[in-house]
Amino acid sequence: MKNKKIINVIAVKGDSKRLQDKNLILLPLTLFWVRKNKEMKNTVVISDNDLLLNIAKKFGAKTLKEKVQKNGTELRSCRIIAKKYNADYIFNIPVTIPFRSNDLFEKFKKEIKKYDFLVSSRDVVNREIFFVEHNTFKTDVKVRRGASCKKEHMIDGALYLIKRKVLEDKRIVSDNVYEYFWSLNFGVIPNTHPIFLDIDEEDDLENLLKILAH
Repeated sequence: MKNKKIINVIAVKGDSKRLQDKNLILLPLTLFWVRKNKEMKNTVVISDNDLLLNIAKKFGAKTLKEKVQKNGTELRSCRIIAKKYNADYIFNIPVTIPFRSNDLFEKFKKEIKKYDFLVSSRDVVNREIFFVEHNTFKTDVKVRRGASCKKEHMIDGALYLIKRKVLEDKRIVSDNVYEYFWSLNFGVIPNTHPIFLDIDEEDDLENLLKILAH
């Protein structure tokens, strides 16, 4: 990664149909993490909302006002920033996954040469032995104890590191952007933060606020 230009991108929408103003909470959390890792000078917040852009400026991040597209929002934003700043690599930092371990930046930088992009991952407990449908267990398992549940490794999407060549491909701005993106050669880096939350529903945001209150 020596002599390679890396830019951190935080793409954040001003409006959320399901959770109004959620990003006013989530953006500062992400910026605190970036600042703790001393990466603020390389960070650009892209948004269509002046209030969110002003928050970013107060943290010391660069900003770009841009209308947010519905399909492939973050990847399109990464493409714009890669071109604007002539970056070799882009860190995409989604605000909706607010908890990340502090070693992720460096771990990603060490591994990226082998892949088209890297994404964070984590172990989760697979509790499918307790799933029910019409008052009946969905799986034929005799022993239904928590201790019997297996751990599974999954993508958590808290951080991505993407090579410029990936973002330059025309498919990044197509309707098939995700089909293209996930067909690439990618690697996973464990996010070892003990808390995993994906802020998508009202309950998720309530849980986050409870955690922050303690």
